[in-house]
Amino acid sequence: MPRWLDELGTRALERGGFRLRSFNYRGSPVYFVDNGERCASDAPVMAVFPGFGDTIFSWTRFLLRYGRTHRVLGLDFPGFSGKSPHPPGPTLGFAEEEEVAELFLRDVAGKVDVLVGNSMGGWIALNLAHRHPDKIAHVVALNPGGVLTDEEDGKRIRKIFAIKSYADYIAFMKVLWHRMPLYLYGVAWLGLYQFTQKPLFQGLLDTLEQEHFLNDRLKSIETPITVIWGLEDKLFRAKMGRFIAESAPRGTFHGIERAGHMPHIEAAERVYAIIDAL
Repeated sequence: MPRWLDELGTRALERGGFRLRSFNYRGSPVYFVDNGERCASDAPVMAVFPGFGDTIFSWTRFLLRYGRTHRVLGLDFPGFSGKSPHPPGPTLGFAEEEEVAELFLRDVAGKVDVLVGNSMGGWIALNLAHRHPDKIAHVVALNPGGVLTDEEDGKRIRKIFAIKSYADYIAFMKVLWHRMPLYLYGVAWLGLYQFTQKPLFQGLLDTLEQEHFLNDRLKSIETPITVIWGLEDKLFRAKMGRFIAESAPRGTFHGIERAGHMPHIEAAERVYAIIDAL
């Protein structure tokens, strides 16, 4: 997300009772938004993890919607285009982003009633549910990564992420969306392209190891898992979501037509209906 869109989201969240707070990671602040000062003390707790390259401020509509009924905490992962800077030192990898989320769960959120994550955020949410079943009552995973259904599909996904030119970037954006939001055109479009050329973008993907994937762990995750899948996603195909839901003892799958990799943006009302029914 470009800075000006993040700023618009920040102001809208502030008007809606959210505050920008932070915790320390490797000598650098990691920011999150929190409406705890405005919600009832006994309100259920929802935590939100954005996807790879995304910021918490693109979730503004979602956060405001659930801020009416929940205490909502939204994490802004470091090093992307949001408020949280990349800490000094080596480029962050997947393990470090997951470590940030684990610190956030342990030191900030504590026990959560619902942990919502999209893409990389959903992947990390599922990993945390495996390690901390006592802290997470329910996971809602929106088009999460984290499973390899076959070797060829893994190669296909890596090829899509190998953005070496502007043409590669255009192809990448086309596989993510059913209908891309208008705000991503123009300056926002260029800003996102510039992010894909930063070391963090390819560097994080290069750090992925077999141990990070969920395939063998899903069957031991006892936490209820609701998988919501935008069926027009051409990056992560629906068979990945069905595999997650079918492998987890308490998994369910909801496919949403006319939505891509970010169904909470393209099909917000349908996503809300599923979450509200939990």
